[in-house]
Amino acid sequence: MPARNNPLSTTSTVTGRPTGPPTRTPHSAAASLTITRFKAINASTFNTGSFIVGNDSLNGERLTELRIDLSTALLPDVVFDPFGQAGDAVAKSYTLDGGLKQASYVFEQPRDGGFDVLVVRYNGFDPGDFSTFSLDIDPTSIKGVGAPGPAESGSVGGLELVGATVTATFDSGVTIIGQVTRLPDDGGAGSDHSGGIAVLREGLP
Repeated sequence: MPARNNPLSTTSTVTGRPTGPPTRTPHSAAASLTITRFKAINASTFNTGSFIVGNDSLNGERLTELRIDLSTALLPDVVFDPFGQAGDAVAKSYTLDGGLKQASYVFEQPRDGGFDVLVVRYNGFDPGDFSTFSLDIDPTSIKGVGAPGPAESGSVGGLELVGATVTATFDSGVTIIGQVTRLPDDGGAGSDHSGGIAVLREGLP
């Protein structure tokens, strides 16, 4: 009588190959970016502390650069609007709100009066450190109107930035690329929030 496979076994008695659940891939360098974390659905990145950057590395790697590219976001017309020339009449450039100071920042890839890309560079961003900042992001479709635009369309939060590409670079030479997804519910805030998150580490599915 042929042997039956034990449903709890990690090895098949037929093929001899592993059949159990996949193990978590080891990782070392890691970072995270949350945007309007559990804020109201009409939250805006203009508000203080809207972006939270964390270094979650395991073996001492320092985060040296974070790059946010809005050109891949779910909404195709959103841009960084530091000078008030892309969206509504209110503007705000990169503003450090707390935590570790950046070494420098620069906007890249100009488009329709704004920019697709923000690059922030750091010195001494160790594991466990964090940095918070805020700035204006607007859809170009409301260019020149009063803030916050029709039906608060100028209030852009993490939910509207789903799909944006985030790249983290570490002093070990590792570069990790990910995308903003919707921040899962926390069990108490319900589903009506605007939070977005990019988890940047090796070994993610």
